[in-house]
Amino acid sequence: MSIFNLKSTKKASFSSILAIFALFFIISTQMGCSKSSGVSEQDQIASFVKKSTVTYITDPSGLMYQIISEGSGTKPRATSTISATYKGTFLNGTVFDERNTPIEFPLNGVIQGWQIGLQKIAVGGEMKMIIPSALGYGPSDYNGIPGGSPLYFEVKLVSIKTY
Repeated sequence: MSIFNLKSTKKASFSSILAIFALFFIISTQMGCSKSSGVSEQDQIASFVKKSTVTYITDPSGLMYQIISEGSGTKPRATSTISATYKGTFLNGTVFDERNTPIEFPLNGVIQGWQIGLQKIAVGGEMKMIIPSALGYGPSDYNGIPGGSPLYFEVKLVSIKTY
């Protein structure tokens, strides 16, 4: 009988630890905001939009954008190779990446927010985008970008190499 009780106690302890770990994991992944802010992603975006006084269009995907200049000619496709200059910031204004000289890349090789947004302008076009984390780097940290972070980009489409 004592062996049975010992096994039951071990099972109960393991189950309790597992339950606590699962609860912690669920809470941390459901917060929907950058890990350090404690503010929901939707609230961060709403506050940013209000402060910026810019009128954004919201794509059905959730991407928010403003076209500064449409550019001219053909717009890229998802399979296009393009070159662009850009500035990427967190919604608090901290710059995490910036390219003042054009960088070339396949459009289908970048975050989904860029894939959706850049197909809306042609060569020479410029736009601003607020990219929810689901269209950016998602819930996991990536190269210094905390998981769950909405991102802001100012982008100029310099050229389209292939369609």
